[in-house]
Amino acid sequence: MTATDVMTTSALPQVTLTLEGVTTYVRMRKLLRPVILDVGFFVRPGEIVGLVGESGSGKSMTARTIAGALPRGAVAEGVVGLGEENLLTVSRRRRREVQGKQIGMIFQDPKAYIDPLWRVEVHMTEGMRVHLGLSKSEARARAIDLLSAVGLDQPERRMRQFPEELSGGMLQRVMIAGALSVEPSILLADEATTALDVTTQAEIVSLLGRLRAERGLSVLFITHDLALADQICDRICVMYAGRIVEVREGRGIFEDPLHPYTKDLLAARPNIRKRVARLPVIKGTPTSAMDAPSGCAFHPRCRFAVEACTTTFPQLTAVSGGFVRCIRAGEQLWSEPRAEKGQTASETEGNSAAGG
Repeated sequence: MTATDVMTTSALPQVTLTLEGVTTYVRMRKLLRPVILDVGFFVRPGEIVGLVGESGSGKSMTARTIAGALPRGAVAEGVVGLGEENLLTVSRRRRREVQGKQIGMIFQDPKAYIDPLWRVEVHMTEGMRVHLGLSKSEARARAIDLLSAVGLDQPERRMRQFPEELSGGMLQRVMIAGALSVEPSILLADEATTALDVTTQAEIVSLLGRLRAERGLSVLFITHDLALADQICDRICVMYAGRIVEVREGRGIFEDPLHPYTKDLLAARPNIRKRVARLPVIKGTPTSAMDAPSGCAFHPRCRFAVEACTTTFPQLTAVSGGFVRCIRAGEQLWSEPRAEKGQTASETEGNSAAGG
């Protein structure tokens, strides 16, 4: 069985969502430039899959491709499979019907996506009346139940309020309730906790876990916060320069990272059990899919890169219980810490321990 077989629905008895060979282009100065390239993964029923990586890696554009929320002039190709349909090949009308009812989306900043001129009641009931055919009274009753289910107190009062009267955490709960109102099969959470304080973050993560357990909801959890991903996700996909570079089940990615990029991301996390003189960083700057160099896109920043990395494009292959896009993945690259320029040996040893 090949990595491609395992990464797609052909080897799985049941999935909620599958992406196969998805490439998305945006229009810049009349030219189409890629922002995600050959992306493939799946989400099973009741599973929370994390999509992690630095800003600009293509995480949000992947979610927007799934949700049909691409900027004007953008083009997507490949397979975005939901049920028996490929959302990239069906008619525009059918795509909007399917995406509107089966895909719920939570954005990073609810204030940017909840109309400030609408009361919460309008935001909550519109989708149910359009996609479920409920009457105004039926939609209102269901909305009150949903607001209560996501932990908002006094839901009837909240229905009468405008967004400006609610806190950021309350608005995020309203957005989650709104996303759940049409009974979607998958929820796309795009940096859903980034703008919230730590306490509210924990509450939202706990809420998503409870909704998954109670409703069998599938979730694509997009974040740059590896600690959050570790806490909530069943499986994690790591993105760099618009491509998936590593996929792991459970805690495997934290206990034994396979890709040098994943290793360096983990090493850059603060660790309360280890003290270091300076937190390590990944040298250089992140690159996008449209600006990626030849060969491995990460090679200019990789401390393990060899000459072949500059010319050989790595395929996603099965290694050690996961999948990785690296020509050196089978080697024990970090069995011995290597000092970076400007670091002492003691600092490097501490950094290696901090990174796991």
